[in-house]
Amino acid sequence: MHLIPHDRRSLAALTHDVAAAVLAWALAYWLRFNLDIPDFYVHYMWRYLGWVIPLQTGCFLAFGLYRGIWRYASLPDLKQILFAALSAMACVLAAVVLLGIPHIPRAALLMYPLILVMIMGGSRFAYRMWREHRLYSLARAMGEPVLVAGAAAVVATAPPPQPARNNRQGGQRQQQHQPQHRLRRPNRE
Repeated sequence: MHLIPHDRRSLAALTHDVAAAVLAWALAYWLRFNLDIPDFYVHYMWRYLGWVIPLQTGCFLAFGLYRGIWRYASLPDLKQILFAALSAMACVLAAVVLLGIPHIPRAALLMYPLILVMIMGGSRFAYRMWREHRLYSLARAMGEPVLVAGAAAVVATAPPPQPARNNRQGGQRQQQHQPQHRLRRPNRE
């Protein structure tokens, strides 16, 4: 199993995610200082970015974010992104506490994984929506109208659908006839 992606689409996704991590780190500082980062913290923001981003990239690769295709982005993919962002942030917090690294605002540390998940998950789902709209737009799905001849006889002989019976009378539920199956669970009422 290769951790580093070899195809160009996965490498493009990795490059996107690294850029998203840099943007999320800068946005976390920017939001922490109410859109005006003091020069003192700007220096440390870029300095610590040099070890935070490789750590984050390692978590992206370890959680296998590049095994799937963005076209099929789903909730399990979002869960993987969340776990990768939170695990990297736990490593950064451990480094800050154990090594005594100064000048990282705690609020920025808390906002960073949230911003990162929003950027990465949002871009994946935006790509999926764009891709599906392009593939399944109304203009492409119109097709030609088709007349099915001879279907009236089949529709006329089909039995009408039966409504479900869930009438409760005196605490008892009416039982419908159910077909017998070979493996049937015992009724425990």
